[in-house]
Amino acid sequence: GTILFGNGILDVLRQKGVDDVVAAVLAVCAHEFGHIVQYRYNYNDKPLINILTEEQATVKRAELHADFLAGYYIGVAKKRNPKTPAATVAQAAHAIGDWNVNDRSHHGTPEERGAAVYAGYQHSFEKKRPFAEAVVDGLYYVNALR
Repeated sequence: GTILFGNGILDVLRQKGVDDVVAAVLAVCAHEFGHIVQYRYNYNDKPLINILTEEQATVKRAELHADFLAGYYIGVAKKRNPKTPAATVAQAAHAIGDWNVNDRSHHGTPEERGAAVYAGYQHSFEKKRPFAEAVVDGLYYVNALR
């Protein structure tokens, strides 16, 4: 349940045009929180991380689900504090997308990552879905469930 990251990720985000350090840290922490959820939650007695990664050539589905959950978290934060930089968080996710679609560590294209954050944000801020439902909705969003 611990999230650790170094200055390197902040440097990468700055190089890609994300200058708001607070939003960058929020984006990284929210995304990594999504991974904690994936390892701790089960769906039909199966760990989410297994559902997300089974029979996959890349980690993309798990990463986009973590982005979806990050967006959900940002929506919660925005409800508590309207000054929360939600758009900048989505921009940060977009900025670190990649086009290495055949690489095992492919996290999703810029458009996919930004869209996943926004979809999660909508579930929280606009649709006001409970977290447990949003976790499952995120599985459908990334096509881990049909």
